[in-house]
Amino acid sequence: MIKFFRKIRQNLLSENKFSKYLIYAVGEIILVVIGILIALGINNWNEGNKKGAEESEYLVNLLAEFKVNQEELKTNITHHKFVKLKTKELSDLINPNPKDISSSKLDTLMWAMAFIPEFKALNSMASSEKLEIVNDYGLKNEIANWRLTYELYSYSLKITYDQFNSHIYPFMSKNYQLKNFKSPLFKGDKSYFLVSQKPILSNPIFENQVKIRNINAENIFQRATKLFGIQENIINLIELKLER
Repeated sequence: MIKFFRKIRQNLLSENKFSKYLIYAVGEIILVVIGILIALGINNWNEGNKKGAEESEYLVNLLAEFKVNQEELKTNITHHKFVKLKTKELSDLINPNPKDISSSKLDTLMWAMAFIPEFKALNSMASSEKLEIVNDYGLKNEIANWRLTYELYSYSLKITYDQFNSHIYPFMSKNYQLKNFKSPLFKGDKSYFLVSQKPILSNPIFENQVKIRNINAENIFQRATKLFGIQENIINLIELKLER
């Protein structure tokens, strides 16, 4: 093909048809430019298809991860609500002259003080590096919001763990028999030692710890609920993008 064009140019020059030669040369340049642009277009199209395939594969994996998170978090929200309600109930019972309650009820309330449910998210697909492949700023912003909310949720759990280890557990170990915990998640044997309710339900220091525990439980529940809503939005956004 190159020899063919070269022969045409030589013939035009040999026949002194310089003006036609110039027109032909310009046309040849235009053809070369068009060829380059077509080649670049095909290359860009191939690259776009490749990136699109990579993005789709990533989104499918991200969607599966968030669906697992959603099911796990749903269970934990139920547990967080239980702790929130029971610590509030225990807080209301503590006073200088407490009423007697059933030992079964006390065992449930004390279990709520010790029970710290924790949602551990799968977030390997939501890393910043992998997220760069996604061409959707709304989805990226929602995942950034999810990360922040998850960090706050985890921080609230850390505060609760610290409080339990530093204050609640030392008090329980002196005033309550841990074998008596009543919970479907904890199958303990009933202690042979009697538990006196008054040192527990009339203790002003323990009242403070129960109140703090309840405040933290409320924060954890609210953040877990917010996290659930964000995850639901992320799942919907991914599904809509994959349908396009």
